[in-house]
Amino acid sequence: PGSAQWPEGRWLKDHVWLQPAPERDGRFVIRGQQVGVFVTACTAGEGTLDIEGWTTRPLPAGATLVATPRKGGVAEVVFPVEPRSAPPGSQHGRQFFRARLPVGKLASPLDAASEIDRIVHAHHEFTWDVSLDPGAGGGRTRLAIAPATAGARVPHEGREVTAFVTHFGSLSLLERTVRPVVTGLEWVGEHDLVLRGDYTDPGTRPAGLILRHIRSGREHTLPLSWEDDVFTTHFTPGQMPAPAGTLPLPSGAWHLLVPAKEAGADAAMTVARRLLPTLPGYHRIGLHEVEAQPYHADALRLHVRLARGDDERGHYAVRQLRTVYYPAAAAAPIRELAVFDSFSSRHYACNPRAIYEELRRTHPDLECAWITDDGQFTVPGGTRLIPASSREHFDALAQARYV
Repeated sequence: PGSAQWPEGRWLKDHVWLQPAPERDGRFVIRGQQVGVFVTACTAGEGTLDIEGWTTRPLPAGATLVATPRKGGVAEVVFPVEPRSAPPGSQHGRQFFRARLPVGKLASPLDAASEIDRIVHAHHEFTWDVSLDPGAGGGRTRLAIAPATAGARVPHEGREVTAFVTHFGSLSLLERTVRPVVTGLEWVGEHDLVLRGDYTDPGTRPAGLILRHIRSGREHTLPLSWEDDVFTTHFTPGQMPAPAGTLPLPSGAWHLLVPAKEAGADAAMTVARRLLPTLPGYHRIGLHEVEAQPYHADALRLHVRLARGDDERGHYAVRQLRTVYYPAAAAAPIRELAVFDSFSSRHYACNPRAIYEELRRTHPDLECAWITDDGQFTVPGGTRLIPASSREHFDALAQARYV
């Protein structure tokens, strides 16, 4: 998370925030900041987001929490603050408070009836920054919060408000369409991907998810099993249903979406932000690698690519294999191997298929291999598939007796 220009900070203690800070003159410093307002609890109530915390500043009567929109033309929303007694053993000088934020005041209404407006509203996300205003002319202070405390979600009429932590350790609220949130993601065995999570609106639970390829629009449906508000889905990216049987997911990005009634209004599935640092990297399945990736902060997608070494990936690497590695490999002895390729390595078809099937009938002991662009076909007889432009591909071309 974060970036070179705006790196993410972290908590040292419950009141000290460490923030990496690149300077304009090229220096890189780490600043320690003692916060003035800290959230100790942020929980979901009945239609409210309940916040408790402390401040080092005086807390007079009339103090409020202020939700400030990041979008112009929208008014701030003010919530009363209730002082409370200090817990036993609390640090001297801290004033404790609680506040209940009715999420109906933050949820954006659907005030347009056209289909396009409903689709725009379904994809709309709105951010509010939360500050403590002591009143009486005192300056506002942003609420600080630890990642473990954030994450509460409260539904309201098809929308929900969720609390999250900014890169600077501050509390912000995100208002958007209700959607499932992944709270657990793991590979079971070598091939099965399991997603677990929860959903805040029992009346609109989806029966399944949509797995949609961004470039082609190809879709798969992933059924959800429910136990109370918790869902589970599992599938095998290397063996997905296809017209000709089962095939691996094609390379590219695959969005995980929640189906909606209005066409085009499918909502992106999200992942709990506390889970982001622990998402597993690329996982090898057959010829491919699959990785769960966040985008747009916490939306979730799968990225699929052919499994290649670092010296096989990219135009420069392929050129080196073709111009440097292949001539050296061609000096090795010829093998009794037949290599097949059809329609730029995309299909098991046409004349190469007919020749292959006849060779398998007449010379069953002859080793055969098919070159594949992305593993989107199967070959009978247990013949191995070789990724195009890989080191193994150039080895096969250099040493095969029949090509």
